[in-house]
Amino acid sequence: MFKALREKIAPSKDELQITSPQSDGETEGFLSSEKESESTVNTTPKLRRLWDSALLWRITTFFFALALFISLLEGWKVGYRNDYETGFRTELQPATSAINIRKKKFWGGIIVNETNQFEVILDPSDKRYTGHPTPQMDEDWDILVGGYVPLSQEEADQVQGGVSNDGGKFYVVPSVRHNLHCVNYLRKVAYDKWYPVIHEERDNIPLFTQHVDHCIETLRQSIQCSADLTPVPHNWAEGKQMYIANTMLEHTCRDYEAIMGWQDSREGSWTIADEH
Repeated sequence: MFKALREKIAPSKDELQITSPQSDGETEGFLSSEKESESTVNTTPKLRRLWDSALLWRITTFFFALALFISLLEGWKVGYRNDYETGFRTELQPATSAINIRKKKFWGGIIVNETNQFEVILDPSDKRYTGHPTPQMDEDWDILVGGYVPLSQEEADQVQGGVSNDGGKFYVVPSVRHNLHCVNYLRKVAYDKWYPVIHEERDNIPLFTQHVDHCIETLRQSIQCSADLTPVPHNWAEGKQMYIANTMLEHTCRDYEAIMGWQDSREGSWTIADEH
């Protein structure tokens, strides 16, 4: 009987196995929670520092990118259509799309030839714009000088000095073509016997001397404005005992033929009169 009582009072091995793991689990769980809590407490400052560093890096990067964007934008505003390759803001804006840069050798230099005589060297493949006048030369000059460019009201509003309205069109001439007109006029002055009309005096045209002065002054300012810095060497000519400028050099130029082509494509252009 006592044996049976002891068996009832004493816990069995199964009961010990059941209760023991529960007790151990609760203890381990508690200890684990404490460790995790300590770990969280210990790692939180590190995470915060990492987050602060990442945030600072992002803010710095953002403002750097913003500053770079503003700088590029300002550079674009300054550079847009405001240089030799793309056109200056003072130039005829519709024509700037025709600007093309090319290298071109200049002709017309003076040399001392084999017979010890001065000689002007012309481009054998080009038209003749100098020398004794001919009808063909006059025609070629008329093509070179060209005519006026018709503009819309919106285009004319961007032009300095105002443009007169002529039947709903507004006519201008690119400065380069006006300069060529002046060169052609001075050419005619040199051969005035061939062009006696340049000496005519009429109420609706400037005096001959006024026109000459106008062209010389316009060309002087235009040449100074472009300020071509291509170096011109001076070579010793033994036969003449003097230095001669070698002007037959390669220059960086705007493609004039392309500009002529652009102007010819505009409708309603008309020829520049000699009175200009």
